[in-house]
Amino acid sequence: MTQQRVTQLHLETRHGGQRCTAITVFNLVEGELETYHLGPNTKLLLCAGAATPQLLYEHREKLDNMEIGEHVNDHILLPLGIYLLPDELQVTLKDQYVSLFATTEEFSTDDGHGEPTICNFDFFSGQLDVLLYLVSHLFLAFWVPNWLKFWMIRNPRLFQCLKQVSRGLVSVFNSLDDLLWSIFHPSKMGKHQWNLISAIVKFNIAREGFYKPQSDTKTPAKEEPKRYEIILRCFEKASLEQDPDFRVAKTAITRQIPLMDSLGAKPHPFFQFLIRLLTRMPYKTQQVEDYIKHYSRYDLLTEQHLSGGCVFGQAIDLGQESSQDTGKVLGSENIYVADLSASPLPRVSPQMTAYLIGHHVATQLCRRD
Repeated sequence: MTQQRVTQLHLETRHGGQRCTAITVFNLVEGELETYHLGPNTKLLLCAGAATPQLLYEHREKLDNMEIGEHVNDHILLPLGIYLLPDELQVTLKDQYVSLFATTEEFSTDDGHGEPTICNFDFFSGQLDVLLYLVSHLFLAFWVPNWLKFWMIRNPRLFQCLKQVSRGLVSVFNSLDDLLWSIFHPSKMGKHQWNLISAIVKFNIAREGFYKPQSDTKTPAKEEPKRYEIILRCFEKASLEQDPDFRVAKTAITRQIPLMDSLGAKPHPFFQFLIRLLTRMPYKTQQVEDYIKHYSRYDLLTEQHLSGGCVFGQAIDLGQESSQDTGKVLGSENIYVADLSASPLPRVSPQMTAYLIGHHVATQLCRRD
């Protein structure tokens, strides 16, 4: 089935718990609702990511499973500078994205007590014209304010337009550099190749988030499913200086600016001004605090790698007593979960974690104890 959206799960009380007997889907092509009934031995495997807790949330009380919709997390993601690589250092396509280059432990308290936060640094390098496509997407996270991001996510045309604007901005900066290069280097007139390196620091939000219904009514059997708000508690406190995420971000970035300085050269002050005008990215340690405050209020992009909401051992079965119960929603008879909502957020890109969860749950379902 393609171009279908599941809007509701239908549960009935059985001796072994709540059993899903049917699902209602909305046909995006025909514009009609259809209900499919499940066979008496059918198992329902949910692999819908952030939509999984939303489909199960209204059944929490019936399932006697109030852990559904809890323990949600995501990465806080902040860009860390655009630097010029030395001319003699040649970069290749494989250098464009290094998924994990460095990690560091940071504490949210001055005394260094408590559980440390692991900060990961993703590095990008390459020629600007090669990185242009990638940068045009990343810029949407860094210079588009939050209120516009909400419209952008819901409107593909607006996304395409803003992406082209981002690409145009980078192209304008590149053309301006070519012009200045030709003026100051008349013997080498033409296109000036920029070899760049940039980084992103990301770490998990200190306080777990949760799903919150926007109303107390149950999901009606209509086109639009019930909407749930995802509460992510990053940079939550009014006084950011006391916020654990703010303290971790400030410490991590401040300590790693010397690393960035050692990897490349800062662009000309004029280009630093233009970069900071759009992104506020710091080039000096004294700029870090203002950058994080601005970014957390206006440009913070969340729900990048959302996880949790139906976590193993909390909302779903670990499968320790019976391997065939791995991933089963507690309180249910035939509903299983095999996506990132079942896992605490990995510290790196969670793609392989999602694969492994799906493979593990499917393997256990097929086992014969």
